[in-house]
Amino acid sequence: YQIPDPTTGKNRAWTRATTIAKTLEDGTNLSAWKCARTAVGVATRPSIQAGIVAAQDDKHQLRQLVDQAMEAAGANEKRELGTNLHRILELVDTGRMTIDEVPDPWAKDVRAYRSRLAELGLTVRPDLCEVILLHRPLEIAGTCDRIYEDHEGRLVFADIKTGGYIGWLSFAMQFAIYSTATHTYNPADN
Repeated sequence: YQIPDPTTGKNRAWTRATTIAKTLEDGTNLSAWKCARTAVGVATRPSIQAGIVAAQDDKHQLRQLVDQAMEAAGANEKRELGTNLHRILELVDTGRMTIDEVPDPWAKDVRAYRSRLAELGLTVRPDLCEVILLHRPLEIAGTCDRIYEDHEGRLVFADIKTGGYIGWLSFAMQFAIYSTATHTYNPADN
């Protein structure tokens, strides 16, 4: 993040909250999964196999071929679907799209999400969707997916997850940073 310091007003770099939080995760399983998906992609595309032979010591070209292999194996499909569903929820939560405008099959997910919020007594705060939070003492910034309000008016920090894996330790660290943030930042104000 390149964001003006709330104290000095000077533009400066901030460490990402997710960068700090991810230092607590063990990436062994994710690395193994990526290697396996890359192998599947290479096995299914002779053009990638030939590209690897032709690339030899060209690190840039080899990285591109790894990306192609991952794509060929469908490794990015769930991530891209999750990103797009996340965006649909943001449009609904900020009032730029109604639930009735969400097409199937995603309307079912959006309705389930909004139903669960109602069950928990949480109200969406459109002004606190995708809000950038600054922790000035730690010099950390991060984007919190949602800050809801409960029935007693308390703020509830949330991160919308569409996948099956949650790194609880890094998740807790991220929310410790967000919940003790000292400032919000709105790019539209600058």
